[in-house]
Amino acid sequence: MKVILIKDVEGLGERGAVVDVAKGYARNYLLPRNMAKEATAKTLQAYEREKHLDERRLERERLGSEDLASKLSGLVLSVTMKTGEGDRLFGAVTSMDVAKMLNERGISVDKRNIRMEESVKALGTHIVEINLPRGVSAQIQLEVRREGEEKEEKEQPQETSLPTEGEMPPASGGEEVERK
Repeated sequence: MKVILIKDVEGLGERGAVVDVAKGYARNYLLPRNMAKEATAKTLQAYEREKHLDERRLERERLGSEDLASKLSGLVLSVTMKTGEGDRLFGAVTSMDVAKMLNERGISVDKRNIRMEESVKALGTHIVEINLPRGVSAQIQLEVRREGEEKEEKEQPQETSLPTEGEMPPASGGEEVERK
């Protein structure tokens, strides 16, 4: 009996394959478990049409993944964290944190598709791999900085001079206070 496999069947074939099996195997095992359909002329035509549509859909997904990978390839994410002795982070930067940062930039990536060797627990630049659908992957850079670093870079120290004793403003009552 000829059947079209709906699912991958170990030892028999992959999804979509037309195979010849024993009638008992098809009727008692494959058909009741929705692993296969009987291969008639009508089901073969329907399968060919469905196969063509699936190929087009997969190609669109692959192209979309490649576009997203090209957007991600030059991306550098920066995060500031509190540090302790030896520049060790309090906590860690995880794949969930990276997914949130990407989501804030309008890029939706599931945290399970973000591959990190382990959670980032040190300052510096780290490479993070993102697995996209259809076997496409991209790498981004994750820059981890000390919490005070970015403020130090942005703010330049301003010189302030303290007033001398003669220039001291009067106390809150408008009266001068005698100093001993």
